[in-house]
Amino acid sequence: MLKLLVFLLLSFSLFSKTVELKMKALWKKGNITQERETKILAKIDQEWSIPFDGNDSFKYNMKVTNDVNISKQLLRTDVLKPDVMISGKISVLDSGNERVIATPMILSYYNTEAVLTMESKDGEYFELKITPTEKTSLP
Repeated sequence: MLKLLVFLLLSFSLFSKTVELKMKALWKKGNITQERETKILAKIDQEWSIPFDGNDSFKYNMKVTNDVNISKQLLRTDVLKPDVMISGKISVLDSGNERVIATPMILSYYNTEAVLTMESKDGEYFELKITPTEKTSLP
């Protein structure tokens, strides 16, 4: 019985937590509109990068964490306890130079859509919708 318990404990420690992120993005500037919908499987506390339009001119560099202490510091309360925090940068390649258009920190609950919207003075509009879902996978 003890051997079985030790085996089960070791087996569970081999599983790593991941979060499935369903993402919908919309970017507008003048008459140009780009939309993208994607799903990725992100490991907790590991950075990832995904191009928006397939050629790296517009991309997300993000990290998902479930560190409750960070959330408490940001919210300054123990009442709200979000499941995950998604942070990083969203950048666009403009005339050969990378221009960061957002450095979001999104606090969210599992299976709940989080929405980030931005609009600049020159009419550039960006909207990002992310729905995190908890997953467990093998390493």
